Amino acid sequence: MNYNAEAIVHIVVALALCSVVGLEREWRQKAAGLRTHSLVGVGSALFMVVSKYGFFDLVGDGIDLDPSRVAAQVVSGIGFIGGGLIFVRRDLVRGLTTAATIWLAAAIGMAAGAGLLVVAATVSGIYLVIAFVFPVLVRPLPRPRFANAVLRLSYED
Repeated sequence: MNYNAEAIVHIVVALALCSVVGLEREWRQKAAGLRTHSLVGVGSALFMVVSKYGFFDLVGDGIDLDPSRVAAQVVSGIGFIGGGLIFVRRDLVRGLTTAATIWLAAAIGMAAGAGLLVVAATVSGIYLVIAFVFPVLVRPLPRPRFANAVLRLSYED
């Protein structure tokens, strides 16, 4: 398989895996959902593919390439985007988990783009455990004394 076909496979795998993360966020009706997580994953995979294959024509005497530099810049850029999703009002922090899932989608996309497909798929599975199993484990823990109470009110019109 030539490197173009391989790169496309890696990007499509990133799309599939980050879509799973995005679907979970969409299901929970979060601001960053399916489209955002899919775009972050596909974009990160593309950056890795470009870093990995895009500069072969420049390699020659005295020219060394460091593909990890692109990966480091993706991490920095995604951190900036994630920082914009976090809001603090009084003692309440909102958007922290969404920012973390954006960061994770970028990491999954980067892993897929780098050809680490099994690692990317495993991390996506780990995310599902964190998203669906951890809340069940945390529910029986004692709540802080001053925790917010949830009040649900329903009435007939």
